[in-house]
Amino acid sequence: MFIRIPLVALTFGSLWQAAAVAAVIDNHPARLVDRVFAHQFALTSERKSLGPLTYQNREAYWVALAKRNAEDRAWALANVVPVVEGPWGSIASKKVYYFGIDVTGERVRLPKVSNLWRWSPIDVQIPHSGRAPDANYVVPSGGEVVVPIQLGPLMPGILIERPTDEQPIQATGSIDGKDFYFRERDGYWSLSIGGADIIAKPEWYHEEGDYTLDVPDTDAVYKFIARVAGQYRSGAPTMAKNQRQ
Repeated sequence: MFIRIPLVALTFGSLWQAAAVAAVIDNHPARLVDRVFAHQFALTSERKSLGPLTYQNREAYWVALAKRNAEDRAWALANVVPVVEGPWGSIASKKVYYFGIDVTGERVRLPKVSNLWRWSPIDVQIPHSGRAPDANYVVPSGGEVVVPIQLGPLMPGILIERPTDEQPIQATGSIDGKDFYFRERDGYWSLSIGGADIIAKPEWYHEEGDYTLDVPDTDAVYKFIARVAGQYRSGAPTMAKNQRQ
């Protein structure tokens, strides 16, 4: 059981989605790694102004995307207080600028950054026959990293990153300053809040099941999180962690 939230890893000529948080906007959009991150930023949450990427519009699309990413980066550097993340072994610390993009596409400052959103280098395992794989890292160039968090509707004391995937559907964020993890699969809904290990041993846990295979829409996810957050705030006791999911 693990959190799978989109990020891009780079292997020999291929892209695959692994585990971590958001796309990263780098200094040099012409570099391959930066293009990879820019592409994932487009895939993570399309803003209506760009529309879908098609074969016919790809050149204009990439130009518009590069312009928007540059504007996002400039806004973040001018308006956000950075967080120093790292170091990670031999990789030096980075200044990371986290900011939100609300449901209307507007940039917003984040009052809180969930620990589940923290940026770190992508660990790319390159296999070798007969011996352990080499660990390589995709690290944006320059001293700063800009991370846009695609937000759901803003609610008092609650920050929600837009849900990802389908089986399971997942969302992360914070409730009253504590990290939360939402998960839905095969009709089982759960919300974990707080704790050193929010997956295996959350501080507070709630689960419901309607035993259906229907995939809920994002509004249903937001309503569930808000409703269960209300139960948590009211002092409802935690439930036993179910291993079904």
